[in-house]
Amino acid sequence: MYKTRSRLLATFVCLFSVLAFAASWQQKLEDAENLFAEGRYKEALELYHEVAENTASQHAQFRIGFIHSQGLGVPVNLAEAARWYTLSGNQGNTTAQNNLSVIYSTGGPGLVKNPTLALHWLKRAAEGQDARAMANLSYRYAEGDGVEKDPYMAYDLAKRSASKDDVYGKFRLALCYLNSIGVPLNVNEAVSLLEEVANNDDQFAPRQTAQFLLAETYRSGEGVPAYDEEAYFWYLLAATGGDVEIAADSKERIEQYQASLPSGSIASVQRRANSWRAGQGASILGLQQTRELLLAAIEEERYQEAAALAISLAEQGDAAGESIMGWLYESGKGVAQNDREAVQWYRKAADNGVGSSQLSLAKMYYEGRGVQKDLTKALDWFRAAAEQGDTDAQVWIGDMYQEGLGVEKNDAEALKWYRKAALRGDAYGQILLASAYANGIGTPTDYQEAVKWMRMAARQGDETAQFFLAMAYERGEGVARDDHEAVYWFEKAAEQSEPDAMYGLAEMIALGRGTNKDPALASQWFKAAADAGVSHEKMIESYTDSAGEGDAASQYWLGVMYAVGRGIERDNAKAKELLLLADDNGYPAADETLKALGLAPQ
Repeated sequence: MYKTRSRLLATFVCLFSVLAFAASWQQKLEDAENLFAEGRYKEALELYHEVAENTASQHAQFRIGFIHSQGLGVPVNLAEAARWYTLSGNQGNTTAQNNLSVIYSTGGPGLVKNPTLALHWLKRAAEGQDARAMANLSYRYAEGDGVEKDPYMAYDLAKRSASKDDVYGKFRLALCYLNSIGVPLNVNEAVSLLEEVANNDDQFAPRQTAQFLLAETYRSGEGVPAYDEEAYFWYLLAATGGDVEIAADSKERIEQYQASLPSGSIASVQRRANSWRAGQGASILGLQQTRELLLAAIEEERYQEAAALAISLAEQGDAAGESIMGWLYESGKGVAQNDREAVQWYRKAADNGVGSSQLSLAKMYYEGRGVQKDLTKALDWFRAAAEQGDTDAQVWIGDMYQEGLGVEKNDAEALKWYRKAALRGDAYGQILLASAYANGIGTPTDYQEAVKWMRMAARQGDETAQFFLAMAYERGEGVARDDHEAVYWFEKAAEQSEPDAMYGLAEMIALGRGTNKDPALASQWFKAAADAGVSHEKMIESYTDSAGEGDAASQYWLGVMYAVGRGIERDNAKAKELLLLADDNGYPAADETLKALGLAPQ
């Protein structure tokens, strides 16, 4: 009796130890799964190794293989993946078996391609009723890839895979019905299955291919009634997928439909496609990823795709999506141009605090596009954007105060807003502030201050500022006269095709001021200026009017034109008369030019 009790007690203790041991490793496996789900792959891998090496868990082995095959937290190593998949597969894990088939089919880092092993593992997985493996094997029998072509086997495997709700199995079954593979043609059944695949949110679903096949089917009308609007809808969706060839073919079809379908139908289908994107695309992609895809689509000028992505964001209240929808409707990119729609989307984004949309909405009110013209509302929205630091809006407000548009004219207020933009580094704001100082608008005339702000804009590469800075150095206004600096800034602006700068540079080279005298080079710049629209006749007319009013600069340059015969008959007497007047009126370069031309009084 005692011995019996002892044996029972020993058995109980042993069983208890085994159960405790199993529970301990099960907890570690669960911990590894949690780490994997959180994306902490390196930590998960350590635990999976510990579990696999101590318990031979087929799931832990599978996870190790998967981590190495996908390069999750470690470099891709298909040899290591194959080792662990094999351990798991030999224990009957059909997913590991299918994955072995995939990596042996392609080969890769550390693993030589092996079609024999690929087929071996695929058949084992399919025999184990793995749904994806049956779908993959269906493809092989349909195409005769590594096996003797057998359409009936292809159909049977696809049907069994689809019955397990595998999305790729449904796709393969649809192709069987569509192409009479092992079964009579049944386009309606194919379309039904393709729509399931096209609407499936599984990241591995062949959605784009299914969408394209649906479009082609509705376009051809073979087996189903031809339906252009439905074809257009599916082409719109297929055009945004990752397969470049399918996307290109879809875009070509889209262009054809946009040229043939009524505008009302086009707008209706586009709204439906956008709605689909909102319901399907945004559920698959996170907001940030969708925004990144949207910006990439715009950068690459894939505007229809951009519209689909933008609406998917906008209809979730995302301000960036709302703002871009406004821009797309205003510009007519990816959607039919519609100012009213643009205003509606700009207003949503503006109400959500998007400065660029506040600026755009202000412009719509200012110009009366998509909304009744209202300068007061325009100014209100310009202010909203300006308060967020938008320099364009600050310049607009300055212009409205200077011109008295929607508000009482106030030069001092205009100057204030120009200064705000200038201080934030806006080149145009700096030019306008410089101009205000040069012309005494809202402030006493101050050429030195004008030159300071013009120089800031010129250093940013603005050709207008570079031209005016060159003129300041040439005339000695607000800065010591310096012909070399004048030539430097004339050349900077001329290289950016600023017409007046081209002419000014040509004059300096022709006279040898600040640079070597070079008639041939001067002639090239005179021609470039003329090609850019500078007319000698208009310049002579302008200089003549201003010279008659006592403007020293006009007297000087008109004198130079008479001296060199540029656009006017050469006349040294007239040149001397004008240059002397310029000298009397204090033009700095007049005396030197008289001497250089041999026209100075004896």
